[in-house]
Amino acid sequence: ARRSGRLMILRSVMRHVRDQNWVAVGLDFLIVVVGVFIGIQVANWNEANLENDRFKDQLLNLHAEFTENLERMNGYGDRLDSKLNDITTLRRLVAGESLNVSNDELDRMLLNAFAVPIVAVDRTSFDQLMQSDALRRLTDIRMREPMVRWGEAYANLQRLESDTLILRNQIFAPYAVNELGFGAIGEHYAAVADWITRSPFRNEAEQFRGNRTFDNVVSLQLGTTAACLEFLDTLRKQTELVIKKIENAGIASAAD
Repeated sequence: ARRSGRLMILRSVMRHVRDQNWVAVGLDFLIVVVGVFIGIQVANWNEANLENDRFKDQLLNLHAEFTENLERMNGYGDRLDSKLNDITTLRRLVAGESLNVSNDELDRMLLNAFAVPIVAVDRTSFDQLMQSDALRRLTDIRMREPMVRWGEAYANLQRLESDTLILRNQIFAPYAVNELGFGAIGEHYAAVADWITRSPFRNEAEQFRGNRTFDNVVSLQLGTTAACLEFLDTLRKQTELVIKKIENAGIASAAD
C-alpha cells in the first residue's frame, strides 16, 4: 500500500511537471513533506512510548528488588542485634557479674560474638538503571539523588563489614587459637557440627573475669558491630525512600 501510494504521488508530480502546472507541483511537494514529517513524528511517538514502557518496567523491577532487600536487611539487623547482646553478656562476665551461663552457652556466645554477618542484597535492577540512558529520567521524578545516596550507603556498609572481618581475622583468631578452647567454640558452627569431635578443652566463665585482653578484643567487635547497625539504618532508610518515590510516581504500589 505504501509503495502504491508513493508511485501515485510520483506519477502525479511527473504529470504536473509535463503540464507545467507549478501550483500542483508545489502542492504535491507539500504533501510529500507533510507525509514525511508525520511519519517521523509517529515513529518518534512510538519510540517514546516504548521507552516509557521500558522505564516503567525497570522501576517496577527495582521496586520488587528493594522490597525484597528490605527483608534481607531486617534479617541482617536481627543477627547484628543478637551479636551485640552476646557481646554485652560476655563483657558482663569480664566485669565480674554472676550470671547463670553454662559452658555450652558460653561457647555459643563466643562463636556469635566473633561471627561477621554480611548483608547480601540484590542490586541487578539498580545497576541497570544507573548504567542506562534511563538515568537522566530519574531526575524527572526526583529519584536520582536517592539512588546515588543508596549506592553510597551500601558501599559504606560493605567497607565496614570488610574492616570487621579483617579485625576478626587479625586480632580475635590468633587470640582464640592461643588462649581459648577453639574446638569447643567450633562445635556450635553448624557447617561442621556433624564432623567435629567434642573438644576436651572447654571454656569457662571464670577464665574471662577481669581478663583485660579478652575485654579489649571483644570491645573491638562491639564497636564495629554497633557501627554496622548504624550504617544499616542509613541504608534501610534510603531503600525505603526509593520505594516510596516509585510509589508516589504511580508506577508501583505497596501491594505490588
